Amino acid sequence: MSDKLKITVYFFIICIFFYFQKTNAQIPIHSVISDVVSDIPLKNVNVRFQNSNVIYKSDSNGYFYLKVDSNEKNQEFKGYLFTDGNTLHSFFNTTFNIYIYDSLGKTLYQKNNASERDNISLNNLKTGSYFIKIFSPKGNYIYRLFLSPDKNHISKLKSNSRNYIQKSDSIIFTKENYFKRKLSLSDDRFYNKRGIKLLRKKYENLYYFEELIDENAFVMVADQPSKTHLSGVESLKAIFDSRKNIMYYMNSKKYKLHYTFSKEQLEYKHSHDQYIKEQYSNNSNRYLFPITINYFKNLNIYTFEFFSSDGANCEDVYRIYNKISESSYLKDNLYFYTTNTSWENCKEIPIIGANELFEGQNYQALNIAEGYGYLKKIDVKDISSVNLQKHNIVLTNGIPIDIPVISGIITTEFQTHLSHINVLSYNRGTPNMTLRDGYKDKTLNDLNGKLVYLKVDTDSFQIRKATIEEATAFWNKNEPKNIITLDKDTQNYGIIDLENVSIKDVNKIGGKAANFAEILKAFKREGKTAPVPENYFAIPFYYYEEHLKENGIDTYIDTILNQSEFKTNTEFRKSMLDKIRDSIKNSPLNQKLLSNVLNKMTSDSRFTSYRFRSSTNAEDLEGFNGAGLYSSSSGKLNHDRKTPTRAIKKVWASLWNFRAFEERDYFKINHLSTAMGILVHRSFPDEDANGVVITRNIFNRNHAFVVNVQFKEISVVDADPGIIPDQVIIYTFSSNNNKYTLEYNTFSNVITDTSNHVMSDEELYKLGDYLTIINTYFYSRVYNCNCDYIDFGLDIEFKVDSTIENRYLYIKQARPY
Repeated sequence: MSDKLKITVYFFIICIFFYFQKTNAQIPIHSVISDVVSDIPLKNVNVRFQNSNVIYKSDSNGYFYLKVDSNEKNQEFKGYLFTDGNTLHSFFNTTFNIYIYDSLGKTLYQKNNASERDNISLNNLKTGSYFIKIFSPKGNYIYRLFLSPDKNHISKLKSNSRNYIQKSDSIIFTKENYFKRKLSLSDDRFYNKRGIKLLRKKYENLYYFEELIDENAFVMVADQPSKTHLSGVESLKAIFDSRKNIMYYMNSKKYKLHYTFSKEQLEYKHSHDQYIKEQYSNNSNRYLFPITINYFKNLNIYTFEFFSSDGANCEDVYRIYNKISESSYLKDNLYFYTTNTSWENCKEIPIIGANELFEGQNYQALNIAEGYGYLKKIDVKDISSVNLQKHNIVLTNGIPIDIPVISGIITTEFQTHLSHINVLSYNRGTPNMTLRDGYKDKTLNDLNGKLVYLKVDTDSFQIRKATIEEATAFWNKNEPKNIITLDKDTQNYGIIDLENVSIKDVNKIGGKAANFAEILKAFKREGKTAPVPENYFAIPFYYYEEHLKENGIDTYIDTILNQSEFKTNTEFRKSMLDKIRDSIKNSPLNQKLLSNVLNKMTSDSRFTSYRFRSSTNAEDLEGFNGAGLYSSSSGKLNHDRKTPTRAIKKVWASLWNFRAFEERDYFKINHLSTAMGILVHRSFPDEDANGVVITRNIFNRNHAFVVNVQFKEISVVDADPGIIPDQVIIYTFSSNNNKYTLEYNTFSNVITDTSNHVMSDEELYKLGDYLTIINTYFYSRVYNCNCDYIDFGLDIEFKVDSTIENRYLYIKQARPY
């Protein structure tokens, strides 16, 4: 007989002996202590009660034995409950009344005057979650009981006894080179065959744990999360082997993929593709359940999650929850994170949703970057009136509507990664972060007005005082230096048919209109009609330039730009730019142009309202996104105020918006080489939804489209404080029969009667099809990014509208991200 088998037999004989003892004098505590990785028994482990100096030692087989005097301190409620198969056992120092309730509060079992050592059958209870209430002369307690086919689990929730269990009811285990471990007397590890495990402080080759005994073990195998949309998170991967009934807590620093671990440690023999097909869906060959366990520091909770396309059902979820509870220290702080709507009905265990995790954050990394600047604390209401310089880092108590070129920003309101402020930060390469308590943070307040270094990382940030020497060196190295003169062709006139132009015509009609033309070509190449807004056309640069020359505005602009005060005085610059815009808007419009525009607008009798959208040669370009810099305007037929004339001139004038000018100036773009064209199409006065997509996964390396979408016309890029959109990741692969995998990071918190989600799964799948067509075409035929497809991204806007067809999906624009 092997040593390990001898120990097991010895352990069970002792357990049976004490189990049948009915004496009320003492409660026996005994078990076998071994190493959590090797399972080798540990001798000479120091074992003692927390409030006692008496030390017991484990023997050469790792076994120890001691007794708790249940008559000691009779005024206190002492003891515990544990399950063995389908039997509930009590070890208390008093008689008691017991009630068992289901999750809805219905009484399923009741017994009065139960004895201190009582046995209660659980055979009549089904798999699920229950509550046990104990009422005794010495105190009242509530326990949570979870029953499953594999293993039952019980944990104490709370007490309303006047006398709580004392610290002496815990046992301390210590051994040299091992972490100390403390367990309460009621811990079921004293009564199961695995016994007590101790964690060595260092292992030479650590591949996994079968039991995650404490925080030290978690830290040993945890790594950075594979998704980076939340901060303050530590993550580990795990696999449940249903054949062996073992949970493997993988060393996630060593193994980045579940498949690699399964192949090397679990002897999985097949390919990665077959692994995905077999072990992520419900089928007869499945026996492995890959999951991720995350620790959220700010909330002090743990979550486990499946990949969002996993075919696991609620029974599988319960089984995994129970196994983690049995084999780890996480059980009282463990929640199931539902990354897919199909799991929202698995309510027999604690569930946490995306919005709860999002709201529980204090820090949010938006644009991961570093920079130097003078920290300036400004109330968000005052930002528009404060003279900000490019070497300022702004700390503000909200999200500003508009922000000039600065060296970084710290807000106290969460943003989406696709907000205008973050897209601009990404374009500039400047740090952007949220710190909810940042406006009151002592460190930040002490640095207010000082030159600082700010570094935003995925999980944390660093800010400190900086020297002018290191800041100057950084600015000289990273800020644009060379003057950029843009190509501008003002010879083409007439209304432009977008079917006949391409990206090569940016110098005639601007980036937005040229990219729109390429969307048409992308769908035409697939033999499909492009799902774009109807009755589209473009107004070329010719008419903008003509408007300036005919009214002498070009000379006026040239004079202003050469004034020294304009270059050095921000307030004067703002004032002069206002005058340029007023001159453009107040000058008469070319009537032939207006006639051509009206003819085009009236050619489709279905629409009377049109959107006139900025399309310059200084936006929607590689290296210069220009999001939110220029203005669009609505023009309506037969309307006294919102006329097409007003809309055209308002868009032209926006070329000289202060923020647009400052952004171009930072990037050293020659302002006189810019021009404004206009993309025109029917408007959406009452859309069902609007959204933005980045066609590259900005959170990890799994190819996906990142979608922010909101009900009706509520903005997703400049949302009001506290407003959260649906944030959905559309993975371009799936382990089930669907073409895509949907994973929600947050859900819209806007009250609506429409549905639980802004878009249905079918609508998101259709969006995925459209995005695939556009992204593939732009990658191969429009932009030469000199990158792999997985790293190529577009910034795409879309609408869902029911004017012509119920909830029809429209693609509004595409530009490089």
